[in-house]
Amino acid sequence: MAATDQAMKRLIQAYPAAMLALALPGATFVRLEPTEIAVEGQLLFDSLIRVVYNSDECLVDLEIETYPKKGIARRLGEYGSRAHYATGLTVLSVVIWLTSGGIPEQSPYEMKAGGESFATWRFFSIKLYELAADELFNMGVTELLPLTPFTQGGVSEPNLEKTAHTIAEQSAAEDVPTLETLWAVFAARKIDESVLLSILEGLAMSSDLTELFEQSSLYRRWVSEAQAKGLEQGREQGREEGLADALRIIIERRFGPLTNDVTLALAAGDIATLENATAVAATGALEDVRVALGL
Repeated sequence: MAATDQAMKRLIQAYPAAMLALALPGATFVRLEPTEIAVEGQLLFDSLIRVVYNSDECLVDLEIETYPKKGIARRLGEYGSRAHYATGLTVLSVVIWLTSGGIPEQSPYEMKAGGESFATWRFFSIKLYELAADELFNMGVTELLPLTPFTQGGVSEPNLEKTAHTIAEQSAAEDVPTLETLWAVFAARKIDESVLLSILEGLAMSSDLTELFEQSSLYRRWVSEAQAKGLEQGREQGREEGLADALRIIIERRFGPLTNDVTLALAAGDIATLENATAVAATGALEDVRVALGL
């Protein structure tokens, strides 16, 4: 749960304009505001975003809730009124529910006495778990794609593969590692990590998607594990054999079965050659690996 909360906050902080496209369409991002407001005791918001909405400058209190629970409506009213008091700006409250498990509280929050309503606080409520994965894809905002695991059909194998492909093909290169990592954190809540790794391995077979794979934290750990496994297998036979086994594992999982000439090169390679070829195999093309082996 903590990992999801931290990942969601990272997503908002890194891509606030993209999150606004989901939370409040039509709002223009201005800047992020401090999330700590010390007015009669400190409140800590998930995020507080300055925007222009229908020509008016205002604040958006964007809160993320894993599942519906009681008290959020009152909290939104308290947060919003406190932020308004501190800044003088109108505050629009939005809550995004990630998963089902109850009935979300409805807008508006009301303060009543004697059966009469004396104050209300409206808020927008988005049930991410009710959206179809295609609805998120169709928005055309790649920074929102890490959220697909929370949507309907978002963890089906086709949509997992589509998410990874789209992140790799349509995101800015510098954003790929962050988006892929966030996607993996969210997806791992619902499926085994080995499934994600299998998808990334499949992407590595495509030469135009190696960038996603080589920057992936899952991939880097997999390479380390493959190397460790190969070294363990070859411990009693010598370092060359261990390196050869590690390199064989990486080549087979990235490029498929070994050809005879590669098998012979692995058996004949010295430590320097095998270490160099292993480094190349982690991110390079098969032809690069063959050159490193002297083929």
